[in-house]
Amino acid sequence: PQLATVKPSVLRSTFTVGLFCKHFNMDNIMIELQGDSMSKRVQSLLVFFCDREDEEVRIKALIGLGFLCVKYPELMLENEVKDLYLSSLAKEASLKMKCQVIKNLQTHLLELESTLKQADATRNKGKGGEENLMELGDHHSSVSSNIAQVYLPRVLETYYTNELQVRLSTVQTVLLILRQGLVHPGQCVPHLIAMSTDTEQNVRVKADLQLSEYSSRYGGFIQTHLVSGLKRAYQFQQLIADSSPRGCTEHGPNVSSASLLSHLYMLLRS
Repeated sequence: PQLATVKPSVLRSTFTVGLFCKHFNMDNIMIELQGDSMSKRVQSLLVFFCDREDEEVRIKALIGLGFLCVKYPELMLENEVKDLYLSSLAKEASLKMKCQVIKNLQTHLLELESTLKQADATRNKGKGGEENLMELGDHHSSVSSNIAQVYLPRVLETYYTNELQVRLSTVQTVLLILRQGLVHPGQCVPHLIAMSTDTEQNVRVKADLQLSEYSSRYGGFIQTHLVSGLKRAYQFQQLIADSSPRGCTEHGPNVSSASLLSHLYMLLRS
């Protein structure tokens, strides 16, 4: 009853305080209280609301936490946030929580790209002063690489679900991490092979393109991870199949069947 009374205010406040932290350096504006920086106090507050029973409150607090971590990405390596994110990506977690955590990770990665591009553009215009772009990039990439290494294994596992929304978000996040070179691609190749058998064309095409790039750039790279990739593909097909998993697409009067791994076979032959 008490939560129902203040719920609208809680929803607005958790969202707004995260948004303030995204666009302003609250640690410089607000005076430290009891030895904790303002960002740490906001983090603890948002994590508290992320643990409530009401899912709407949890989601709004999670969105606010995502805003906060855009400004202070190192908070995603704190145990309090890390435990929350990893538990939200667990198999038994709700669909909305999974999607929001993955979206938070995507937002961080996109903001990293945007920050480095803006710094590069400023330097090229001669407005960068003595700022060292390489040092700026090294600092951001170091934090993001640590974040990727912590969360990528769990993000990859979330792909194995019947929920298309989760699979789409997962593949986009994985490709962002690979594009930025934050992890060694070897750990992702088996999962990309599984993604290449997805019934959703958007997922399948993106996975095929990434596999093609690795095949052309690194000779024998795909073959090294082939067996584990086939196992992952079979695991995925077992999960989404209505009956026994098949190795080819459905055929009809005007549609011919094709192997789910036809693109992989083509890469191996070439």
